Amino acid sequence: MPKTRDSGREISADEAKRLTHELDVHQVELEKQNEELRSTQIELSESREEYLDLYDFAPVGCFSLDRQGNIIRVNQTGANMLGVFRSRLINMPFTGFVVTEDRRIFLSYLLKLFSESDRLLHLETL
Repeated sequence: MPKTRDSGREISADEAKRLTHELDVHQVELEKQNEELRSTQIELSESREEYLDLYDFAPVGCFSLDRQGNIIRVNQTGANMLGVFRSRLINMPFTGFVVTEDRRIFLSYLLKLFSESDRLLHLETL
């Protein structure tokens, strides 16, 4: 029976065939997983585009804020409501558009919202 060397160890032709077959099977499995990942990536991209269209063209003002209350995304309706170009609103503190006497209430609501969000995310990871 012919033998080959692998890392200084001889293997039989049958073992080499078995290893080759296993590699072929793993390659087919990896190709299938890659195709599923590509398909999922396309679906996610399409969903994201649909979401962005809904966000951007909503007839109400939509604002996304970071933990510090800065605007990280705004739709055109929101920008029109504030009378500021969308591009200028990015990274601006939203509290600047809240009347002075309501800022403390707004900030406490924002803190509560983020703390509840953190708690929910923590529960989901358990």
